Amino acid sequence: MAFTYDLAIEILTTLSQPVPHEHGPNTSLLDLWPVLLAALALIWGIREWIYGGSVLVVKLELGFSDGRALIRGAPIDFKEPGALQRLFDKRITNPALDLAVVTVTNRGRTPATILRPGLQFTMSGVKPVVVEGILLGDLGEASARVRIEAHDSCTFVMPLGGMVATARSDTDFQKAESMSGALRARAHVTSGTGRAKRSAKRTWRDNALRNADWTVQLPLRGKPLLVEEELLDSFVDPRSALYDQFLFMGGLLLQIRAGQSDPAIIASFGSIPGVAMERILILNRARSLLDSSPGK
Repeated sequence: MAFTYDLAIEILTTLSQPVPHEHGPNTSLLDLWPVLLAALALIWGIREWIYGGSVLVVKLELGFSDGRALIRGAPIDFKEPGALQRLFDKRITNPALDLAVVTVTNRGRTPATILRPGLQFTMSGVKPVVVEGILLGDLGEASARVRIEAHDSCTFVMPLGGMVATARSDTDFQKAESMSGALRARAHVTSGTGRAKRSAKRTWRDNALRNADWTVQLPLRGKPLLVEEELLDSFVDPRSALYDQFLFMGGLLLQIRAGQSDPAIIASFGSIPGVAMERILILNRARSLLDSSPGK
């Protein structure tokens, strides 16, 4: 119905009709306008106070990437390993890395500082553990300290495997190894004011199976990691592009399979980022993985 002059007169006439009271004089709804205006002013003031500063919303997504393409999905993929691979089977066929994608949105009206992105891991009966992630600067923010303007956002991309391994090796989790409780994860950042901000446990859209406090089951692709994936999961270097690192790991394995000696392989590394000790550790780990998994 269109809002016309006649309709406005009809509404005002209706509001002006007296409302009978059993004990007291008749009044109209228009007599209450000062109270209504005061309530509206209070609600508006509370809204302005809330949104007058920075209002940070943290979101967790999961995915995997070979450095060229980043596949992202809902955190429910923690509970259903392989869901991403089933949905995007033709998108990534090369070795890929399991990733956590944390997006922080500033819905307020003033800039905000974001620090220490990572994941919070919990298990029934033990204290939560926050693990900061290694930032992959070629896929997301390169710095762990980011300033975001009002109505803006930033995205941190971090390898999952190392964070999960760190959480499981924590003292509290070692004590809980015999417990049946599941390891769960939420995105976690720190604001410039020092307050912790985490992704929501549950939203109005969630049901019993879509809880944002997700049970961790890796790998996300639902199948054992390739040697290249295991190597990169253990030795990922934030100073180098992810795709270049996959190429390096693949070349390293080719030389080992071809029977090259360790000195020859070390010499072939050339200007690849990483100090000598890291290269020796990578080489030793690669040989160990190949020896234990000859079919890979």
